[in-house]
Amino acid sequence: MASWDRVKTGYRVRWREWDHAQARRRGRSRTVRTARARDKLLAEVQYIESLGRHWSGNAERAAPLGVAIAAYLDHREHVAGKAAPTVRREETELGQLLGVAKVLFGREPTVSVLSPPLLEAYVAHQRQRGVTASIVTRTQTVERMWAWVASAQQFRAHTPPPNPKPLSDALEAAPTPRKPAATWAEMDSAVQAARRRRKGSKWYGTLLTLARYTGLRCGQIMKLEWRDFDLDRALLTIRPELGKTRQERRGRTIPVSKHLVAYLARLGRRDGHVVACPRTEREPHWRTLNLIYEQSGLRRELWEGADGRRGRKMHLFRHG
Repeated sequence: MASWDRVKTGYRVRWREWDHAQARRRGRSRTVRTARARDKLLAEVQYIESLGRHWSGNAERAAPLGVAIAAYLDHREHVAGKAAPTVRREETELGQLLGVAKVLFGREPTVSVLSPPLLEAYVAHQRQRGVTASIVTRTQTVERMWAWVASAQQFRAHTPPPNPKPLSDALEAAPTPRKPAATWAEMDSAVQAARRRRKGSKWYGTLLTLARYTGLRCGQIMKLEWRDFDLDRALLTIRPELGKTRQERRGRTIPVSKHLVAYLARLGRRDGHVVACPRTEREPHWRTLNLIYEQSGLRRELWEGADGRRGRKMHLFRHG
């Protein structure tokens, strides 16, 4: 076990280090200037020893965990080609892991703290937050990052190997409650309420109309351009860059309803984005959608989030 005492120049931390040449433990010490550095060094030594390993004295040269996470996310986006929403979700989940590590090991945890106990603490933190339905996928995100960091050349020297038995295999996710789907009449009512908006927000009518007739995600609809539509043949080309999954990123062409073709023909525009929203509003505001749904009489359970959260207000058209 490590210990410390006060000296003139600061704090002296003592521990016993394994000497491979003589096959025995030898006393070692290091002097640090601040109490924060003392506590960090103590935590690293005690943690490594609690895992049954001998602290080698070079853990301070290990890369910070935050740097490794940033490198992993960059790999996911630019090498693995994952969509931006997926990378943002993983960034949030790994940021929560980094927060747990900071609580346990100080302000600057390194990659050497990756271990089954840290993963178990992360799972306990998620359960404390009330996360049950997605706890398996969140744990898999951390395990996937750990495996990549352990194999990356710049990090593997100080990263413990992942557990051969993933913790996510032993977890059971709570079943996700199925939301009721909106009827055609309810979706039409919401579309009509959006079309009655004032001049500055009439683009919500186009947004909801496209969602009602195509079932695309909100982000995909906002990026649709007039060149994607062939109104004469009633076809819509989904460009590969608009896809979220690997299959969607191959691109596809889908038929569209004659009612949508007639609506688009009345708009008169033929260049740029179909949803002509102001530059200051690159996505619909949730408060405006609330007003539209309330005016249309749409059931609140279709668009309200649980526990006071905003919810996925445009997803009701995909469910419907």
